[in-house]
Amino acid sequence: MNKFLELITVPIAAGGQSRFELSGDYFEIIDSAYPVTVLLEDRNGAQIGRMSGAEASYFLRDTPYTAITIESAKAQTVRIAFGSGEAGTRRTAGVVQVVDGGRARTIAGAAFISTISQTSSASNFAHVQLWNPSGSGKNLILKSLFSTVAVSGVSNYRATNAPMAVLVSNGVSKRIGGGVSAAELRRDSLASGLATPILAGFFIQASAPVTYKLDEPLVIPPGQGLVNVSGVNGDAQSTFEWFEETI
Repeated sequence: MNKFLELITVPIAAGGQSRFELSGDYFEIIDSAYPVTVLLEDRNGAQIGRMSGAEASYFLRDTPYTAITIESAKAQTVRIAFGSGEAGTRRTAGVVQVVDGGRARTIAGAAFISTISQTSSASNFAHVQLWNPSGSGKNLILKSLFSTVAVSGVSNYRATNAPMAVLVSNGVSKRIGGGVSAAELRRDSLASGLATPILAGFFIQASAPVTYKLDEPLVIPPGQGLVNVSGVNGDAQSTFEWFEETI
């Protein structure tokens, strides 16, 4: 067999699999947003290699196969390398390489970012919300919060289990031209502010935005949301950054 190494990109639906009649002795996952299961078969259809919960940089070598099956619980695009036994990983032994999971999620269309605002009105509280509909089948994994106001005031982030009245849009993909998020951006102006516990709160000077990075991500399951509530007579504007995981 001639020495060779080839790379291909494999789209996989949630709960689906992709099978290829490809021969080689070496297999590696180059990029994947979520773990996958890999099955390698010989020319008789017998399973000779298996990787469960495999992620980017996982590989099998010296395993002669004629078929590859990749299974994924979540919708994503996986990039793989296959080749002869003399082929090898691009990673140097003894060097720790950090796999960019954020990049992989963006390429897979699972990462989103959106801005929403609600202007002030007399004696009212502005509300802007990232809402996860009850039938979405997704968890929203929130990574950061960004707030700004036109007039100095408070910005309190509160959990909620009810959607705001006005639907503005669905979340926008961080992969330009990608599909929209299951999550919704909503807003309202109410005579009283939402009274659920404050998860994060700030006093913000006018035109001096605040970014809050979460040490651990905030998970918003279906039927739940996160609302930024202004002070009375205040306006509210938030930028939410998150990715989705299929439940």
